[in-house]
Amino acid sequence: MSVIDITIVILFLIATLWVGFKKGKHVRSFKDFSVGTKNYSLPVLVSTTAATWLGGGDSVGLASEIFRYGFPVFFFYSFQMIMDLFMAFIVAPRMKGHNTGISLGDMIEPHYGKVGRIIISLVAVLKTFGNVGIQVSAIGAVMEVFLSIPQTYGAIIGMGIIILYTSFGGIRAVVFTDVLQFAFLVVSIPLVANLLLSHFGGFISFWEMLPATHTSLSQTAAPSKFLIAIALSQLTPLNPLLIHRFFLNKDVQLMKRSLAITAAIEVPFFFFVTIIGLSAFLLYPDITPNSAFVHMIITTIPVGVKGLAAAGLIAIIMSSADSAVNLNSILFMNDIVRPLSKNRFSEDSLVKATKYFNFFSGVASVVVALMFTSILDLMLYFMAFWTPIALVPILGIVFKAKASPKTFLYGAFSGVVGLILWGQLEGELASLIPAFAIGPIANAIVFIGRYHLVDKKNAKHSKKPSRLTREFTPLK
Repeated sequence: MSVIDITIVILFLIATLWVGFKKGKHVRSFKDFSVGTKNYSLPVLVSTTAATWLGGGDSVGLASEIFRYGFPVFFFYSFQMIMDLFMAFIVAPRMKGHNTGISLGDMIEPHYGKVGRIIISLVAVLKTFGNVGIQVSAIGAVMEVFLSIPQTYGAIIGMGIIILYTSFGGIRAVVFTDVLQFAFLVVSIPLVANLLLSHFGGFISFWEMLPATHTSLSQTAAPSKFLIAIALSQLTPLNPLLIHRFFLNKDVQLMKRSLAITAAIEVPFFFFVTIIGLSAFLLYPDITPNSAFVHMIITTIPVGVKGLAAAGLIAIIMSSADSAVNLNSILFMNDIVRPLSKNRFSEDSLVKATKYFNFFSGVASVVVALMFTSILDLMLYFMAFWTPIALVPILGIVFKAKASPKTFLYGAFSGVVGLILWGQLEGELASLIPAFAIGPIANAIVFIGRYHLVDKKNAKHSKKPSRLTREFTPLK
């Protein structure tokens, strides 16, 4: 890249660090670090939700699959809008009263006890840690291409900036850097797509150049299992990062509007990424699919815009990584360490411990991603356990199913067994439906069955609280 483009990227990184430290300097308590003032405005909520939700997989990853299989991937990928509208209009209004705490565990424990709190938070930590590992690799690769530095150093620089401002300023630093990063990505990606369309003489000319395999659902070369897996993964609600956004404002109606706006932003964003992926297919059909997005920025975009586009892509990756690093420390300290220690931390020591864990877990994620790929593979494997264990019981809380801690445990165990056993099966059906979709189904069958056969019947005969929940005191 030219000096101008490199300067734009460096200025963006400096601005990100400056915003993180400036907005995070007023952290005084664990609440400040975890949820801030809980009264963020709608524009801020939209920015942090959309920036967090749109990660490297939604840009570089999506462009790669579009390059391989074309428009059908965009069609199934856009199912995420259905999930976000479900979260906005069905889940969000029912979160009232559940988002008064600091983190997910404060919502879980009154229903499933301390054991439920720790189990769900543990799988959430594994999921967010794995997510950080993915972003480490992505940011290293992108920095290598744009700044001509080795991938390892690029990952250290990019993640180093994130670790510094998240450790210092917590959620306040994350939220306001998300606003900056969202501004870059929402300008740069549409700009790149439109420049590429103008290169082809407009959308109609562009579309007519594409082969039927890349425009038709009936003639696509994409395997059915692959498209089904995309659709199901996009339809899966209640990601830990998204759940935590509910704790950032007491007004659930504001979060409802934020999610609805995010859903409206996503499909155009995916469409612009699709344009970039298909343009790479037409102009450079012999490149590797994984390099499609970055290659288009490097080779096709003019000076100045290239730097803006590079900063926008880095912003997409950073906005997901900083949220995951921050949430990891909050969940670990508030929902695992604090309950196990019987809340013996003073406010000051809790804040310091959380900041230290944020720093060292962030560093550990970089080390693991760069040096110990086998450990990272294990972490990525355990990411799959979030949905079979946590999805059904959290929806149970949202829809006011007063299930017992035992019902939660039976359901979670069934979900894990279903996930593992289905993954070992062979045959057409097993190859068509991914294991991560079977786990929640197994959990739901046991959870709902026991709830109706046991918990509801017991509730009619006794109002006595469960042994696991009667001593619960919300963590302030």
